[in-house]
Amino acid sequence: MLQLQGRIQTIGILVSEKSECQTALAPTQRAAQEKSGEAESFAARLRSSRQRVLELERTLAFVSLLQKQAEKHNEELMKEREDLKQELYKQSKSSEEIKQQNAELSEKVRCLVSEISAKELDMEDLRKKLEMAERMIQQVTILLPGCEGRSH
Repeated sequence: MLQLQGRIQTIGILVSEKSECQTALAPTQRAAQEKSGEAESFAARLRSSRQRVLELERTLAFVSLLQKQAEKHNEELMKEREDLKQELYKQSKSSEEIKQQNAELSEKVRCLVSEISAKELDMEDLRKKLEMAERMIQQVTILLPGCEGRSH
């Protein structure tokens, strides 16, 4: 019986310790459940964040591609701009040369017009002298009708 009583006491102690352990375990289990819930929440947020990172990486790759295309297009435009500046320079030079030639030709035309005007005045003067000479010849011819036969 003593043995039985010792066992009953041991069982009582064990039950008491079990009860204390269960009492101490309850907050730990609640904390573990909370932590488990937090871990699931973090895992869901992590999956969401990873998905967002993938989307951002795709967007970044697309933006990088667009930037490279824009830079290439910009380089082409800059080259075209330089080509156009060169062409404008050549055209300006050509225009200046043409203006210079035009000015020289205008001066030559003015000189020729002056020469022609002078020649026309000379011709007019000569025409008047010729008319005068013809009138004089006519007058001499009228005055000396018999002179024609005498010269031979």
